[in-house]
Amino acid sequence: MDGLLLTLGVIGLFLLRVGVPVLVLIVLGYAIDRWQSRREAEIERLYGQHSDNGGYSGDTAHAHAR
Repeated sequence: MDGLLLTLGVIGLFLLRVGVPVLVLIVLGYAIDRWQSRREAEIERLYGQHSDNGGYSGDTAHAHAR
């Protein structure tokens, strides 16, 4: 019985050691994603969607082919 409790204790502590950092990373990633979405929506609301984006076309393949 002591061996079973010891094994369960080791497994539980291992899951705690691995699970808590993974859970923190997931929550942090979710929070950053929500924050980024809000920032993008706020920028879109303030500035609108402009066709002039500072000369950046987003397609670098054509820029190198010229």
